[in-house]
Amino acid sequence: MPVTAQHPLMAAFAQIVPGLAAALGDDAEVVLHELSHPQDSAVAIAGNITGRKPGAPLTDLILHLLRQGKVGENIISYPSRTEDGRQLKSSTIFIRDEQGEVIGCLCINFDLSRWMMAKHVVEGHCRTTPLDSGDRETFTQDVEGMLRTNIAEVVAQEGIPVVMMKKEDKLRVVKTLDERGVFLIKGAVENVAQFLDVSRYTIYNYLDETRSQRSTELALNQRGGTHG
Repeated sequence: MPVTAQHPLMAAFAQIVPGLAAALGDDAEVVLHELSHPQDSAVAIAGNITGRKPGAPLTDLILHLLRQGKVGENIISYPSRTEDGRQLKSSTIFIRDEQGEVIGCLCINFDLSRWMMAKHVVEGHCRTTPLDSGDRETFTQDVEGMLRTNIAEVVAQEGIPVVMMKKEDKLRVVKTLDERGVFLIKGAVENVAQFLDVSRYTIYNYLDETRSQRSTELALNQRGGTHG
């Protein structure tokens, strides 16, 4: 049953409802409620999301706000549901008259069904499984680029500028790069030496020292495991 807005301002707002709904698209519904008659407050509806028609009552949320005297502050992008369980994103914008009294509200409901399905597809496509070892893979155009990327990353992890690094800092850099397999690449020693501002022979010494230390630690661990 058609309902006519009782307040002139509400009648004016009713004229924009169809155009606003059309602009928001097929997933949107726009409803204009006049609060003076809660039992059949919907004076204009455009978009078929909730299945309501003009003459539909106020929602339980708006009735609760009216009872609590809390109408007036707009509620934007809150979750709601249709009777058949579809998830909506709703907004309620209150309308005041010339004296500042709340006389109605403009409600916008977006059906999120298609968007939730799209979100599920996108999230599934973007989901990755971390490598067990915590490694990562970086694609570079050439060997030089791969070496520069790895060296710069490991140095950055130390959090100390190269010019301020002491021997133990550079040893840690060399050890980490060795664990990454960087020194399996021909020319790696020269690149690391240049980056750390030391000679290539210093890098060889660092490698000997860190590998010797690692061998000792492995031997001690194995011995402890044998006697444990």
